[in-house]
Amino acid sequence: MRGVERGEERLPVDPASLRHLAAEGTWAYDHRGAEFVVAGEPDGPDHARLDVAGFVAARLDEFVAEANGYLSAFVVPERFEGSGPWELQGVEFGRNAIDASEVFEVLLVLDGDTYGLWGVRFVPSGPPLDRYYPVQFSRRQW
Repeated sequence: MRGVERGEERLPVDPASLRHLAAEGTWAYDHRGAEFVVAGEPDGPDHARLDVAGFVAARLDEFVAEANGYLSAFVVPERFEGSGPWELQGVEFGRNAIDASEVFEVLLVLDGDTYGLWGVRFVPSGPPLDRYYPVQFSRRQW
């Protein structure tokens, strides 16, 4: 895995586009057909996680490609009656409360895998590489 280089570019989030999901303790917005979910409080999303969401939105194609490469190393789509590539469904920032603010999960679906939602967890490497790498995948039934 090459990882995705950390950078300064961010896509700002229009505050008017945020919707509060009170039952989940999160805030959500749509970006390029995907739902971005950011943990927060009733008065707004966590600002550190929202900043990471802006970075991921700016490099979304790279993260989806990295997630596809990672899943392809471990998963045979035909075993799930599916065919690749995995397609973006959403990105979650802080859904797991114990995650550091820079950790997130890219959520993907596989054509033919009717009830499967695949997640690829990314974490930052820190200096000197300063990249985000996939470290774990999961599959949820939905």
